[in-house]
Order: sequence, then C-alpha cells, then structure tokens
Amino acid sequence: MNTSMKWAKTGLLLLGLLSFSMCGSKTPEQACQEGAKSYCDYAARCYPPQLRALYGDNPTCEGRLYLTCMESFAPGSTATSDSIGGCSKAITTLSCDASVDSQSSCNPTPGTLINGAPCGSNYQCQSTYCKLSVNGSGMTSSCGSCTQRAKVGDSCDATECEFGLGCVTQGTGPAKCVTPAAEGSQCSSGAACQSGLVCTNNLCAKPQYLGPGAACDPSKGPSCDFRIGLYCNGSKICEAVKYANNGEACGSMSNGTLTICQAGAQCIQMGGILGSKICVAPAKDGQACN
Repeated sequence: MNTSMKWAKTGLLLLGLLSFSMCGSKTPEQACQEGAKSYCDYAARCYPPQLRALYGDNPTCEGRLYLTCMESFAPGSTATSDSIGGCSKAITTLSCDASVDSQSSCNPTPGTLINGAPCGSNYQCQSTYCKLSVNGSGMTSSCGSCTQRAKVGDSCDATECEFGLGCVTQGTGPAKCVTPAAEGSQCSSGAACQSGLVCTNNLCAKPQYLGPGAACDPSKGPSCDFRIGLYCNGSKICEAVKYANNGEACGSMSNGTLTICQAGAQCIQMGGILGSKICVAPAKDGQACN
C-alpha cells in the first residue's frame, strides 16, 4: 500500500462510525443534529487533518453525518433517540487516545430484519450488520443484505466480526475473528491488539508517533503522527501533508511531497495511466452521480 493510500485509509476510519444520536426526550431529527455535532467536534479536536480531507469544515461534517445518523431510524430499526443516546455523550468526553469504535454505547441495536433481507443500515438487521453490495467497478452501493457477524475463530473474509473482536489474516489462510490482546500482552501478525494499541516488538503497546522533521521508515515503527497531518516522505523524513482544491494536482508529486484532496474530493487519474492526477469534488445533493 503506497503512502497516499495508507494515510487516506487512516482518515477513513472516521467514516465507519457515523450512526449515532443524542439521548433525551428529543425527536430523531434533534437527536441526530446534536449527535453529528458531538462527533464532528471530536474529529476537529483529535483528527483535524482527516476532518479537513473528508469534509473541509465542521458545518459540512455536521450536515453529512446528520443524514447518515437519520438512517439509524430506517424501517426495521428498533433505535430511538433515547436508546442510542449514550453514544453522543460518550464521544463528548472521549479522550483522543481512545477510539469511538471502542465505545459499546455506539454499537447499533439489533433490528427486526432477518439475515438475507434487503437493508441499508446496520440498525435494520437482527445481526446488526448490513453488508452493502459492490458493483463491477468496485463502487459500494447504499443497499445490501443483512448478514450474520462472525464469532471468535470464524472467517471474517466475507463479513464483519462481532463487536469487540478483531479480524486478522492467518498466514495464507482466511482471515479470522480473534479476541484482541490487552496492553503488555504478546501479539504477532496472527493476533490483534485492543483498540488504541499497536503490536510493537511482539507486545501490545500504546503507539509512539514521530514529530515534524524526525527520521522515519515506513517499514518500521514508530510512524509519523498522522493525527497532525504528518507522513513519511521519500527522504524518510516526517513532513506535513499538502492539500489541494477541486481541479488541482494531487497525489505523490514530482518533488516528493504528498498532496491530498480536501473537502471530500477524490484524487483521480486523468487521461489513462500516464495522465496526471487531479482532485475531483463530489457531486452536490440533487446532481447526477455514477
């Protein structure tokens, strides 16, 4: 995986944790407005470069996550603004050293749809997992089917693990769900550490990050601090990532710097494999898409 994809993948971790709402006697709309604000405030506080790349600013973040949150109340869902309200409260007080996916209050409640039923949200399924379809071009659909989550020891190649488990590749065999190890426990390529920990020298430990100008090696730890927008450049020095607007050049530049698109734009290669890459902004609401 190249540096650009690796940095972007880290930022995309923010995308998988969006369905939540605020507690209290509120309507779903009110709950989702407050919940979206809680999440975007957390992202701005802990992952500002990723927020800038994915949404551009807090108001845009809140507007997009509000729509995602409202999907939690789709037909078949048992969610209410009260039943899932603890997630927003947990995010408000969450430390940047912790992660949203470690908060049990943010897990979707089981819905009423059985495995195999059409769905668009995890909240609709009894299994709490809606596996979205992927077309021939690799694009993920907004529709899918309810799918059973995998238990400890089961393959997770075609599904997600039960909450609290990690999906780990087992050599040349299928990936399997494992119980993540605690800090100080032994780990390997066939094991997983608890959320917020990394496997360093075969022990689960809190990650150590390098600052601006520090010497780095992508194949070894510690890594440059992505939380403040650093990456390991071609000279193996931690450098701040550059940002590009719609229509501007992006990717690994000829001078060795990494330039990523902001405000949700994608870095698209134009004119075939020899063409340059430019930022292409996402379509606005109501515009045609593909």
